[in-house]
Amino acid sequence: MKRKDKILPLLKQQLPSLKQNFKVKSIGIFGSYAREEQTEKSNIGLLVESGAPVVFFKFTDMPEKRHEAI
Repeated sequence: MKRKDKILPLLKQQLPSLKQNFKVKSIGIFGSYAREEQTEKSNIGLLVESGAPVVFFKFTDMPEKRHEAI
C-alpha cells in the first residue's frame, strides 16, 4: 500500500505529460490517502484542475494511464 509521501512525487512526475495531453493545471489527492488514514480497500482520490474545457471521452483515458504509473 502506497503512502502520500510516495504518491505525490509520482503525480508531480506525471504532471508535464498531463499538462500536454489533458491540459491539466494541477493534480493532488484527497480522502483517506490525503489524511493518511487509508486501508487496503481504499482508492486513491485524485483531484484534477483543468486549464481547458474537459473533453469527456479523452479525459476518461486518464485514470487508466495514471493508475499504471501509480
